[in-house]
Amino acid sequence: PQEMPLLPRTLKPLETTGVQPVNGETAPEKLLEIYKRIAVVAPQGMGKTSLLLYLAEKMHKEYLPVTVPLRRWTDDSMRPKPLFDFMLEQARQYARKLTAKTLEKYLKSGKCLLLLDGADEVEGDGVRLVMIGEISKLCEKFPRLLIAVSCRGSSYCHEIPGFKRFALQPLEENQVPLFIGLWFEESNPARGEALVKRLRVEDSLRDMAGNPLMLSIMASLWQGHENEKERPRRVEFFDRLVEMLLDKWEGNKNIQPRFSPDQKRLILRKL
Repeated sequence: PQEMPLLPRTLKPLETTGVQPVNGETAPEKLLEIYKRIAVVAPQGMGKTSLLLYLAEKMHKEYLPVTVPLRRWTDDSMRPKPLFDFMLEQARQYARKLTAKTLEKYLKSGKCLLLLDGADEVEGDGVRLVMIGEISKLCEKFPRLLIAVSCRGSSYCHEIPGFKRFALQPLEENQVPLFIGLWFEESNPARGEALVKRLRVEDSLRDMAGNPLMLSIMASLWQGHENEKERPRRVEFFDRLVEMLLDKWEGNKNIQPRFSPDQKRLILRKL
């Protein structure tokens, strides 16, 4: 599947006290450097994983980015390996000769960017406690380490002490055409321009376009209709949305599904 374009995003504090962004700053990379530890909270499809990838790309010249899918780290057993060891494995995918000693130097110097994806996807109270303990140990041992953790609900991130919680905001209106332009850049730019025009006149679709997952489904459907004048029907959009949420999302997250796609649809019909 086509990767979601990486764009700058806006964060707003969830706490009513104790978090006053310096000079009204809302850029994730700046907030991370200010607070050192931030939790990014947003519903499914808002682009939390994409934001972490954006941070890795934006900040890699000054920091060593290490991305940890928390579900994958904790999937192996009730007692996952130390988080540091898993970080080293992840970092070695891009820096094969990286040693534990060198990684520790990055952590101590504050030149490492740890990106923890999906705190809400860690299942089981015991494993969750292990996760919180491992993150807390890293924070205590390496006070200069920058850490961003993503989660679907604020309650999950609230369990991890010392993190400032921010809500990931929808794509801004001027970012929607940019997103679409990047999506169609190598395939059919004219088709992308046609989608932008449609969003300007169709309120119901425009309202959903601030959600990156919704917008990517629109772009994918629009891309699949080769006739310039052909417009995907609304029912196609919602069928594709259901397919994405039921069939593909868990696979993209490397999550072992509990139910087959047909079982999920059967459950939904009964609700």
